[in-house]
Amino acid sequence: TKVFVDALEPERRKWLKDTPFHKLLDMDRNIQNNGLIRKFASIFYTKDHSIELEGERHVITPQDVTKFLGIEDGDDEEVIKMPRRGEQTKVLPKLIKVFVRKGHKGICIDYVKKRLRDSWDEDTVKRAFILLALQYIIYPLSDRAYLHESCLHLVEDVSALNKKRWATFAITSLVNGIEKYKNYKGNTQIFIGGCALLLQLYATKGSITTPLECDKRGKMTRDKDCSGSSSSSKTIKSSHLEAMDTTRKIYENVMDEVRKCKNKMKVHKSQRDVMEDNYQNIFSILESQRDTTITTFQKSLDEHVAAVARDTRVDPQNVI
Repeated sequence: TKVFVDALEPERRKWLKDTPFHKLLDMDRNIQNNGLIRKFASIFYTKDHSIELEGERHVITPQDVTKFLGIEDGDDEEVIKMPRRGEQTKVLPKLIKVFVRKGHKGICIDYVKKRLRDSWDEDTVKRAFILLALQYIIYPLSDRAYLHESCLHLVEDVSALNKKRWATFAITSLVNGIEKYKNYKGNTQIFIGGCALLLQLYATKGSITTPLECDKRGKMTRDKDCSGSSSSSKTIKSSHLEAMDTTRKIYENVMDEVRKCKNKMKVHKSQRDVMEDNYQNIFSILESQRDTTITTFQKSLDEHVAAVARDTRVDPQNVI
């Protein structure tokens, strides 16, 4: 994107036109809206890669990745798989020397940026561009400038870059990022890893080349949440999204309490066995009915919000 290709010489940009992420060269730097992404993440279903918009479920496909990010699947039969934690990958020593700081683990993003700007080796420039696109758009693992060394195996063979199934990988990255965000056990987790920008662009029919702004009335023109710039109360739409997110959190809290009760039982062994069986039954029921419970609640909530919209003469399209 323009964040890391500004001021590149025309020759370098010409080299990058032959990479699978070349459409990102024209991406505006003010596209991503993290507040909206968190809201859309609350109504995204990781099991089937779908999001509920205006009462309908929409499945995000590799074709959508191509439409919104300009990234296509190559003709490789195998999907891109990243190594599991602790799993070792063989990476050419020359790549480690170019992109990893000596004595450190992980790809050095400063090194990558420097290679993109200064190297006159075409393959090195292409590798640097792919790695930066992974770091900032396709596969960000955290809000820190960090990529695992295993990502180097993705760019080892430059001639095979366009053959890889990048669009499918972007969806996998999105799903993993949202799953990690929803399962986070701390107080708060603001950052959503993975290809979260894809979710925003899909839900808002956005574009990577058009920054999102508010009109003079403070109304949302594309996907920027303009309500934060005024002191007005929250919209029905934002309250609805927060309520659904709260539903999931309440469910997780209930499950946590069941686990705590099970772990803190201090009774006679024979009684404990019986109680453990009971708690396990409760646990199993809650787990098996998770999706049904949340879906039922959301349906009731949708109907309630729609009724409020009718009573207050609000356009239903702006509610759900």
